Amino acid sequence: MPSTVKKTFEVARSTGNHLIVQVKGNQPKLLKQVKALAHETPALSAHRQFDHKRQRIEWREVRVFAAAALPAEWDGLISTVIGAAHTRCVLDLDRRVA
Repeated sequence: MPSTVKKTFEVARSTGNHLIVQVKGNQPKLLKQVKALAHETPALSAHRQFDHKRQRIEWREVRVFAAAALPAEWDGLISTVIGAAHTRCVLDLDRRVA
């Protein structure tokens, strides 16, 4: 019996719909496969952004991957993988060094 995730993907495919899904730790096998894909496969495209405002420094990165490198069990269910990362550093300018 397919997992709930695969059933959802299959229903979307059979009805001509598309899904945007966040993969988290409650799907450990798929999360591991997606992380391996992002680590081992060059991105099709990427966007990086850097902001420095209001005592904060923020970095954002979005990368897009073809899902063809995922295991065959996902063929026709996942076409694209998008990875997003965000880092924020808050500066404490009130702290003075004597």
